[in-house]
Amino acid sequence: MSSFIRPHWSGTSSKRAERAEEFTLWELALATDSFSSRTRSGLGALGSCINWMVVTRDVAIKRGETAPKMETFQEKEGSYHSELAFLSRLHHKNLVRLVGHCEEKDERLLVYEYMKNGSLHDPLHDRNNAEKGNSVLNSWKMRINIVSDTTRGIEYLHNHAIPPIIHRDIKSLNILLDANWTARVFDFGLFLMSPEFNYDHQRPVPAAGTVGYIDPSTMA
Repeated sequence: MSSFIRPHWSGTSSKRAERAEEFTLWELALATDSFSSRTRSGLGALGSCINWMVVTRDVAIKRGETAPKMETFQEKEGSYHSELAFLSRLHHKNLVRLVGHCEEKDERLLVYEYMKNGSLHDPLHDRNNAEKGNSVLNSWKMRINIVSDTTRGIEYLHNHAIPPIIHRDIKSLNILLDANWTARVFDFGLFLMSPEFNYDHQRPVPAAGTVGYIDPSTMA
């Protein structure tokens, strides 16, 4: 397993690689027990997340539908490559960082840094925490910090990403908490480029997300 661990981006230059680190399917399958259901943590609108740990490096793997399950392989290819190109250019302390990817056979996987404290949904809906009064959210300071972190991440996507990105599915399951309880926005597989940005070769993104959380104006 030690050969799987590779260095992070080096240097302090703002110019980083436009494509994320590439892993083989064998490496990811080995690390996740062949994508066993025991390692899965959740299912999003466009794929599942499978959590695993390799020594000092924690990551989460987003595995979308394989080609045979899609209407056409071409649609899947376009979606995967568009997502990879954008995610590779996004760097902000309140976004979950893309670590790498795998493009092999019919598999297309995105590898993210793993958030140790799970999603905001967990403490919000954990009945045991509520009954014991020991939820981290009992602190107003923590609540304000989480809201501030989340808004900074969204503000970066809307106003500073090039092109601007509209997330479309902001909810507690997509707000993840790192080891320091810093909130990070996650699941950019649901993004829409801002209509103000003219990007001719991009085709419309099909509707996806959670009813009640999608801004109706982005569906027009």
